[in-house]
Amino acid sequence: MENIPETNTVSDSNTTNPDDNTYDDMILQNIETPTVQERTEIMSMLSEGMNEVPYHRYAYRNHAESERLYFLASIGPRYDKRYADANLDMSQFPKACETWALKSKSDGRIKSVMFFSDPRKTYSDDEYEDLYEARSQNHLSFDTYKWWNETVVPTAIELGDNLEEDLGTDISKMFHVTFLTTDRSCRSKGYGKTLLSKLIDMSDESKYPVWLDTTDRTTRFYEKAKLREHGRKEVNMGKEGSIPIVTMRYLPEGWQDVAGVKT
Repeated sequence: MENIPETNTVSDSNTTNPDDNTYDDMILQNIETPTVQERTEIMSMLSEGMNEVPYHRYAYRNHAESERLYFLASIGPRYDKRYADANLDMSQFPKACETWALKSKSDGRIKSVMFFSDPRKTYSDDEYEDLYEARSQNHLSFDTYKWWNETVVPTAIELGDNLEEDLGTDISKMFHVTFLTTDRSCRSKGYGKTLLSKLIDMSDESKYPVWLDTTDRTTRFYEKAKLREHGRKEVNMGKEGSIPIVTMRYLPEGWQDVAGVKT
């Protein structure tokens, strides 16, 4: 990966001034295989952050194991504590995506983390993804399982299909941000924006677009990072009302040349 060194502090070429929300007391790190501490911190941050997303909370509240498996379906087996506890070589498991973390230099703790897929790379974790998804849903009640697969999943698929059709390209040719979360004690300090801004820089350099799904409560955050809303659709949560899933994207100059736009 050309932008972020795996274990060292951000190099001079990757360091920006405070106005760009990069901080002298932080280390920007590309995590290939997480340590025990990194895995523990990241899984806790994902659970804390995603439980603020209404449709996620509606499905996975009181289902810690189902939630854990749901995360692993996206971030891959290298984050599976059970494999690590069996003293297996975690680096030998397939890589599911990229992991960027912003860490404190003083104590090494992760303040913000982002997971995304890089369209220039090939990931080979499909077998594990299917396994984790199946096991995750086995822990859900029948009603929740039915709602997730008949409401949430089709909505997300439709939004992705619309994005592909409107842009005339495949989402596999775009950077896809799956999770971006910041430790609750460090919110509103620009840490998440720092990670996202680095990805936008990579998008500008490579010409590959960026896309993600979010909800109303975070669209302003992503808009400040140059992403724009592309589409939205309501998800019905019964007595709890409804919440829109919002698709956002960033299109760098010249993106049509590398994204294989269909004319």
